[in-house]
Amino acid sequence: MLVLRYVRNLMTIENTAAKQPTIYDVAVAAGVSKSLVSLVLNGGGNVSAAKKEAVLKAIEERNPKEHVSGSALSWLDDLRRVSVAVAKKKARPASARQQLFYILKWTADKRQFGIEIRKGKYPENAEEWWKVDRALITPPQFVNEEDLGILRLIWADRTHETGLRAFGLGPKNGAEILQRMAASHRLYPEDDLGLPLNAGPTRPASIGWQVDGMGFQRPHLKPEPSAEMIIAVAPPWYVDLAEGEAGPLDVTGNPDVINRLFSLPPLSAMEAALVAEALSELAPDLPLPGSDAGARLRLVNSPLLPILQLETLHTHGHRAWRGYPQNFGGGPFDVAKVVFRYGDAEVRPEEKSEFITLPEGETIRLARRPDDEAKALLALFGVPVVPTVTAATPAEVEAACAAFAAPYAVKIVSPDLTHKSDIGGVALGLADAAAARCAAQSMLDKIGAAHPQARLQGFSVQPMIRRKQAHELFAGIAHDPAFGPLLMVGAGGTAVEVLADRAMRLPPIGPQDAAAMLAQTRISRLLNGYRDVPAADTGAICEVLMALSALIGALPQVAELDVNPLLADSAGVIALDARVVLAPIEAG
Repeated sequence: MLVLRYVRNLMTIENTAAKQPTIYDVAVAAGVSKSLVSLVLNGGGNVSAAKKEAVLKAIEERNPKEHVSGSALSWLDDLRRVSVAVAKKKARPASARQQLFYILKWTADKRQFGIEIRKGKYPENAEEWWKVDRALITPPQFVNEEDLGILRLIWADRTHETGLRAFGLGPKNGAEILQRMAASHRLYPEDDLGLPLNAGPTRPASIGWQVDGMGFQRPHLKPEPSAEMIIAVAPPWYVDLAEGEAGPLDVTGNPDVINRLFSLPPLSAMEAALVAEALSELAPDLPLPGSDAGARLRLVNSPLLPILQLETLHTHGHRAWRGYPQNFGGGPFDVAKVVFRYGDAEVRPEEKSEFITLPEGETIRLARRPDDEAKALLALFGVPVVPTVTAATPAEVEAACAAFAAPYAVKIVSPDLTHKSDIGGVALGLADAAAARCAAQSMLDKIGAAHPQARLQGFSVQPMIRRKQAHELFAGIAHDPAFGPLLMVGAGGTAVEVLADRAMRLPPIGPQDAAAMLAQTRISRLLNGYRDVPAADTGAICEVLMALSALIGALPQVAELDVNPLLADSAGVIALDARVVLAPIEAG
């Protein structure tokens, strides 16, 4: 009996659970009569809109549409984020223990390479480690058998000099060291510690000769496809930062001769002739250095075009940005870098080379114009500059005058001459194009005779700026060994050193700092106006100072910058001449 009662109760529960409320039950619960429901479902009749809406709402509630609550979606998003974070953590190097990381470093000219060893859980926060000799005697726990093989080879090549704070990659063991480090998946380039360099396939390469910034010839390898850097080991290795891989090169020719080629110092024209004679006898299949390679290079003498290139860097490996992830989140960040474009050649402002190797391997000779580059930098940051046309010869000077209204100003262009007015390199107030041509020819004759070693690259032609009531100022950037870059402003002109009127501030500065800085100068009294001379536009002067502050922030390689004279009157400011000195900087 108990069993029958249990079964009967169970069947009752199941029938109750399976029974679904009808539309009439829902309508009655909503306060609508069954007859009214029938009318609506059968055509409506004389039923008001309000009652129809109530019935239809009851029907809709009986068969509700499926939907997902906001809390459920939020929970799914959180779960997805946690899953991605866990996946990234698993993909990183083992975090349970410390280990060694190998950082590939190189010099500014990308000709010397070394390995810096770091110890830690992750490459970006690992510390330098130099105890190779001790580890070879008594290996610590974080040094495994794979590391010991690498460390033995590094210690064997420890005397190889690179000029870097790193272990050298010598020609004897360098290739095997690179191969083992790439296989360990713990070899990182110094400028990006986010992803290791993978072991890439062997690439074919050919030998060529290129001219460096001083006009000397050097052998170089041209891999296919191309790569950013070549490490001179045996066999040579390429480093392709774009693809994130490094691997050996297959070079056609006698390996012993090729290795000796890359141990040569830069060759002058006489030395290149001797090497060419020896190679023609011992290795006739290799290309020979030219007797006068610099003169035979294609000369690029195109107008200057300053541009800003957007680059994405990683916080790892850049000392000034180490706190970026904690403060702002994220690893990569975008920066705008200044590039000077001459025709099909691009050059960084800090690069002083006259000879440039294009990405496709061609070496060209570049006719650079330092004065134009300085003005182009100022114009990029919003400083008004006088329009300028460059001319290579006195005849071109006469033709260039057609771009402006008379009178004209003509200045000599040379990277070796600083104070041009002191040596007769500036002619002002020239009445017509013929006078400008005569002035240019006179400069060329006198300066060429007085300074035969100076590189005379032509002339700059400008309209003569006549502002009778304008004040001559100077503004610039200097570098202090203790404090770094300094902003300066004061009285300018040819007597700037005699007047010694200047005020200085540490960048960055704002409008109030610029105004206070200007007020410290003696010339500020004249800028406020006197007698029939109206007050100068001091706001425009302050904008120039803030532009220089922004410039030094974007280009820390600026060692010196002089804007002199900077004309200022009630109509605004304009820079007539500028000079910039840049020095390469190394990432921290």
